[in-house]
Amino acid sequence: MKLGGKARSAERKVSRAIDTVVERLVGSSPRQPLETLHDVLEHIERQVQPAGRGTWTFPFNRVTVEFAAPARDAKAKLAAVIGDADSLRARIADTLGPSCRVAPLEVRIKYRPQAGADWIRPEYNVQLERVETAGPEPGAPVGPASIELTVARGVADRRRFGFTTGRVDIGRGAEVLDSRQRLVRRNIVAFNEDGGEANETVSRRHAHVLYRESAREYRVYDDNSARGTNIVRNGATIPVPPGTRGVRLQSGDELMLGQARLRVKIDAPRAGLTGPRETPRARS
Repeated sequence: MKLGGKARSAERKVSRAIDTVVERLVGSSPRQPLETLHDVLEHIERQVQPAGRGTWTFPFNRVTVEFAAPARDAKAKLAAVIGDADSLRARIADTLGPSCRVAPLEVRIKYRPQAGADWIRPEYNVQLERVETAGPEPGAPVGPASIELTVARGVADRRRFGFTTGRVDIGRGAEVLDSRQRLVRRNIVAFNEDGGEANETVSRRHAHVLYRESAREYRVYDDNSARGTNIVRNGATIPVPPGTRGVRLQSGDELMLGQARLRVKIDAPRAGLTGPRETPRARS
C-alpha cells in the first residue's frame, strides 16, 4: 500500500458513505458488478500489515471469493467484469501496490445461487488463508517471462514499457473516471489525450494484457473498444474479439489499437526466479 492507495481508499469510503445515505433516502438498488469488484478489492486491501521502512505485507497466499449469482445472466455479468482467477490476481496485485510484499497467490472464484448466512456482504464473501505450498521441482522452469511494449504509432508519455507479470491496462489517458468522478481504471500504457489522429482512435478503456500463470503466457483482451484490437503476425491480421477469452501474444507481434500500434517483445522465463508477484512497472 502507498500514499496514493490510502487516498483512493479514503475516497472510496466517503463514496460508500454517500451511497448509504442515498439508499436510505430513495431506496436501495442492485449493486453493479464493477461496484462489487471494487468492494472486494477494498476488503482485501484492508488486510495488509505494516512491515517497516514504508513497506507493507499481505499475510495470506490463498484468496477465495464467492459471488452471489441467483440467475444465469447475473453470473454472466459478474464473470464479464471480474474475469478469471488470473485476472483477479492481477487486480489484487495492482490494488496492493509495489510497496506491498505479496507471496505467490492462489486465487479461487466461486459463484453461488444465494448468499451464505456467514457472508461478509450479501453480494460476496472473501476467505483469506495462509497455507503450506510445495516448492518447484528441481530443474523446472520457474518465474514469468518479461514483456516489452514499444510504441510504434501514436504518442505516449514514454516510448517503451517493460513489465513482469500482472495486468497491463492500455487506453487513452492515464485515469478513467465514471460518471460520478470515481476512479475505475488506471491505464499503465496511456496514450496522450492530445497525441494526434492515431491517439484519437484509442478508447479510454481499450484493451489489457494479462499474464496467465497457469499457461505461462501473455494474452491480450479487447475491453469493448470503439475501434477494435488486432494483432499483426507474420503479415496476417488476427482480430481480438471482445470478451474474456483473449488471444495469446508472441514475441514479434504488433498490437493494433485502432490506428495506434505497439510492438511486442517477450523474453523467455528466467530459471530460478521465485520472488513474489509484482505490480507491472513501466520503465523507459
